[in-house]
Amino acid sequence: MGTSVAVLTFIAIVVKLLAKIFFYDRALMDPQNLTALLDAVIIAVTIVVVAVPEGLPLAVTISLAFSVAEMAE
Repeated sequence: MGTSVAVLTFIAIVVKLLAKIFFYDRALMDPQNLTALLDAVIIAVTIVVVAVPEGLPLAVTISLAFSVAEMAE
């Protein structure tokens, strides 16, 4: 879920950047555009990093429950 939100956020920022490039006649390789693209990547990675720990307790609980069931047998 976190990865999909990060990808959607990245796509939205890139579309906004492309709209600025085409509607305001900026150069494609303008340093300001490259900085904005790097910021989009950083935001997407940040979303993934923040979203991963949410699923960690669930994964640990499921693996422990499976281990306990195996030991009980």
